Amino acid sequence: MGYKAVFIDMDGTLLNSRNEISEQTVKSLQRLEDNGLKVHLATGRHYGIVEPYHKAIGLKTPVICLNGSYIYDPLMKKEIFAKTFNAEAAGLYKRISDNVRMCSNILFHTREGLYCEKIDEHVEHWIQTSGVQPYFQGAMDNLEQLDILKYGIMAEKRSLTKPWSSRTTGLDVIEWKDGFEVVPKGVSKWKGIRTLLKEYAISPSEVITIGDGPNDVEMIRESGLGIAMKNAVEEVLAVSDMTTAYDHNHEGVMNSLSQVLQEQTV
Repeated sequence: MGYKAVFIDMDGTLLNSRNEISEQTVKSLQRLEDNGLKVHLATGRHYGIVEPYHKAIGLKTPVICLNGSYIYDPLMKKEIFAKTFNAEAAGLYKRISDNVRMCSNILFHTREGLYCEKIDEHVEHWIQTSGVQPYFQGAMDNLEQLDILKYGIMAEKRSLTKPWSSRTTGLDVIEWKDGFEVVPKGVSKWKGIRTLLKEYAISPSEVITIGDGPNDVEMIRESGLGIAMKNAVEEVLAVSDMTTAYDHNHEGVMNSLSQVLQEQTV
């Protein structure tokens, strides 16, 4: 099969545990582009925190951000797609804030940037990586006025937030071990990928996807070649076509893509 595009998750996939991309991996991605493949990042992160990595790799392709609720083209400096919500978020936030002991932080992502209740290790990483401070910090009482792309409820134990994740209406929920994320109904990384494939006139069968987390399941399952990281969650491993020989701390992406490239150029 001649593949034409690859979409790569960041956390737990492209990035190691120190949130770094190795020089070897950067070179492997550049070789893919030299061989005619379109290389994209598909992440749950806001573009503000993706941009430094995108530039370091030297990519010029659009970025699928916030689990598909936002697609941005840095080359043309324009928004390709965005889907937001507000009233539903405000209602859920009110219910959760009334039981504030359950969560360690609440994060809201908008076009402008990050809204958070407090600075914790997740927010500190945002600041260190992007060089940008949160757009707003403090109690959020006027969410009905915000166009929210994604928000996350963080907690020390999943059992604390799980009952609340089932109470969302008109929204999609992605559960993690330390909380859950909420996005507008009907968005996902894969739907974001399909938006770009339509523009490129590329078939899903001509696409490679690589990921490790719950928000990667659909794209791993539906693409022509879905690659699960060795460190992936069971849901991803179950639907993948292959698994990397190494995890995200030992060049798993580089090794798997080098293998694919070698097979494609034979």
